[in-house]
Amino acid sequence: MVKNWAISIGINYYDNLRPLKYAERDANLFGEFLKQEAKFDEVFYFSDHSSKIVRPNSQPILSQPKFTNLLRALRTLTKKKFMGVGDNFWFFFSGHGRRRNQRDFLMLSDSDPGNVEKTAIAVSDVVESLRNCGAGNIILILDACRDNPGDKGGEGIGTEAQQGVITFFSCSPQEQSWEIEELQQSSFTHALLEGLRLKGDNNCATAKRLDNYLREKVPQVNSQYKKPLQNPYTVAEPAKRYYSILLPHCLSVTHTDINTFKTDIDALRIEAYKAEVTDKDLELAYQLWHQVLAATYGLNEKNEEAENNIDRLRQLGLVKQQESQTHEESQGAKSGNELENDPVFSTEILREKLNSLPFKRQQVLKEILGGRRISEVARNLDMTESAVNYNLIQIYKYFKINSDFINEINGKKLNKKSFLIALFKKFLPESVNYFQEKQNNYEQLIERLVNPPNDVDSETFADFKPVDEQPKKNFESVSEETNNGNQVEPETFASHSQANLGDDEGYLISTKTEPINILILAANPKNTSRLDLEKEVREVSEILRNSREDIDFEIQERWAVRFRDLRQALLEIEPHVVHFSGHGSTDGIFLEDEEGNAYLVSQEALVGLFELFKNKIVCVFLNACYTGIQSEAINKYVSYVVGMSQVIGDRAAIVFSVAFYEALTNGRSLEFAYKLGCNAIHGEIGNEYLTPVLKRNNAQYQALQAEGRLSSAPPSVSARNSQQNLSKILVLASNPRGTSTLRTNEEIREIRNEIRGVRGCSFSLENRWAIRIRDFHKAMLELKPEIVHFSGHGAGRQGIVFENDQGREKFIEPDALARLFKPYARYVKCVLINASYSEVHALALAQYIDYVIGMIQPISDQTAIAFSSGFYRALAYQSSVENAFELGCSEIADKLPGTQEHLIPKLYGKKISKPQNHSSSDLYEMGEEYKN
Repeated sequence: MVKNWAISIGINYYDNLRPLKYAERDANLFGEFLKQEAKFDEVFYFSDHSSKIVRPNSQPILSQPKFTNLLRALRTLTKKKFMGVGDNFWFFFSGHGRRRNQRDFLMLSDSDPGNVEKTAIAVSDVVESLRNCGAGNIILILDACRDNPGDKGGEGIGTEAQQGVITFFSCSPQEQSWEIEELQQSSFTHALLEGLRLKGDNNCATAKRLDNYLREKVPQVNSQYKKPLQNPYTVAEPAKRYYSILLPHCLSVTHTDINTFKTDIDALRIEAYKAEVTDKDLELAYQLWHQVLAATYGLNEKNEEAENNIDRLRQLGLVKQQESQTHEESQGAKSGNELENDPVFSTEILREKLNSLPFKRQQVLKEILGGRRISEVARNLDMTESAVNYNLIQIYKYFKINSDFINEINGKKLNKKSFLIALFKKFLPESVNYFQEKQNNYEQLIERLVNPPNDVDSETFADFKPVDEQPKKNFESVSEETNNGNQVEPETFASHSQANLGDDEGYLISTKTEPINILILAANPKNTSRLDLEKEVREVSEILRNSREDIDFEIQERWAVRFRDLRQALLEIEPHVVHFSGHGSTDGIFLEDEEGNAYLVSQEALVGLFELFKNKIVCVFLNACYTGIQSEAINKYVSYVVGMSQVIGDRAAIVFSVAFYEALTNGRSLEFAYKLGCNAIHGEIGNEYLTPVLKRNNAQYQALQAEGRLSSAPPSVSARNSQQNLSKILVLASNPRGTSTLRTNEEIREIRNEIRGVRGCSFSLENRWAIRIRDFHKAMLELKPEIVHFSGHGAGRQGIVFENDQGREKFIEPDALARLFKPYARYVKCVLINASYSEVHALALAQYIDYVIGMIQPISDQTAIAFSSGFYRALAYQSSVENAFELGCSEIADKLPGTQEHLIPKLYGKKISKPQNHSSSDLYEMGEEYKN
């Protein structure tokens, strides 16, 4: 029976490269085709939102498309020969590709464009791994030339042939592979699936037929949707594989033209004879005869000629026992212990252990393994020597290296090789014999694992003795103690049960004088991977605003949060629930610094901050990866803490949040809300439902219950409080997937700070994120704002960019925007469109609105934020819109001296006699023409 396996990879989001729109969808559609229509035995997905890969007798494999994940998957899935020469292994990749030193590389989500050879995976390495499983037919499909060609130094992926492999490239070297908005696919994958589905005389059963179809179809699709030229092509090594039948098991007598398939089989027959007689390549002949046999089986026919030739070649001993290896799988896979004994697999386990260490301890360990003295480590990592020693002790405990081993090295120089042997002896004792037998190879493998500095020649560790002094807790020495004082290792959180949870306890209480205050904090620093925070906050805020009439929630949002913003918000709002959405690690959570980059707030700092507000805060919700450790620590002072035991995908985080707050707004308890959130993940996504963890502190629970902030039974609640009579500023923000990332979060933070900084300010600020048209109408009807501020992308007459239901771009043309605002003109006094090329929209709105501000050209984040700061500061001090506009322009000139960017904003409106601050008569005439 022919075996058919496949790996399908699609990457939309990159840490260091521009995002793609439809790569993940391409991989899913192609994988589903292989699984459902081509009836492949196994299809393994790697994407931003795919589930773990679970194999018998093996540990689960993370399927997020990161370098280490894919490397481990290839090693684990293909580490033994379980396939034969007639079997097929397909590899589909949709994402970015790069070429370095005459080699093709596939860029993974965490690959570094400046260090491609060490952080991306070479196509040749993929092929080598796939060959290990014994498959005779390897098909690579690389939709991977999606970078701007100028970024490739003139060399595009696709010039490297792989011996014994058929490779389909989406475009020629130095061309770009295009995504088609209307198809929500790349043109190449769209044509590929269409070709593989063709039946009858027009089928694409062979590599040659499919290649011819793609060469013709892809340029047609690009031309139809007005994209530049793109020429896919195929490389078969050797060329005889060009006649290979790609999916022989899909052939069936129900097809309309069997003769067409028989012709293809005959052509492959001829190539098999040529390989043996003319080229003397007997192994290739053997593989081609297997393809002939598999194809005729697909037609429910017997091919004695193929069977006889296969037997003859086998008897000549030219196959090297491939048939016996093919039957190994039927005898059962390796046991779990056998897998762990394998040195490569053992190293992957150790790699995971190393990656689970807090980041600072990873740095300490790599410095030590690189031959550094403790004093050198302290200097290199900006730590005290005491902190280095403390972290070494924690590393010993983490790897279960006992005090006897520590005593062995006290006061001695330790050979690096000896330390590594000891480390493996303590952690993976079954691998030590292999290490000692093949010391050089294994040492090289370990050195790649720990990545020591290149300039280290020394093999010794001097001054390796950990001292007894325990340093004061700080950022370098993150404690891992629970509220019981026990050590908690990061990897144990996934299996923790939720102890002491009642059936339905932890009801929030609101009173006539005090509503339930929810503080939502969001941070997505510009040097971190992009999260869908806007969508999460939009969904959660909408749920909270529409709670039951007898439950009073007050929602406050803070964006682009710095540590001082967190502190100020806790002082000002005194929240009952603090919700953080963003990035996390085993060391803490990532907020922003003054430049908008990631700033790690340590666990100790978080715990200390929440301790100060323990009499007010009822629940802390850390919706970020690896925050299970933080939840344990914070739970010492907060009644309920929700954290994540491991990585959580965007979709799972949103699904959990939505269900959690749906429960609260319907009067259910925190514990019920947590369980409902987990169930929502289980029902809508799958196995990520084990990721959220809820911790409860019974003593703190009872204290807050005595104060009337928590109840073990549904409390009687008051009617919703009337809102203060303040003029409202409504901020609409949109930054759809696939568009360049804007610093919208920081802009809104600065607007809020300007308003809050003025005592007696008559304005209140409301936000709406990931704005769709229906969100716009709902917010306008609900809030009746006097000022509407749009922050996002603009494209001139094509429109400003809202979002559709799929989170993609939806352009709102100037006339359409005017129609949207016309019904609300009776109370909207000012509209600010803080987006590039938005002057045409301002002109369209000016016929209905008193004051409208637009931008005459592209506007940078820095300029947009500067204008907003000056404009709203002036309004907070009760300046007129005209004066506030001038002060906003002045703020730009002050922060960006020597530029002309203060001329970008333009002011129009019913109460403006002529455009303000226009820079040229041409622009004014363009505006007059537009109005006429």
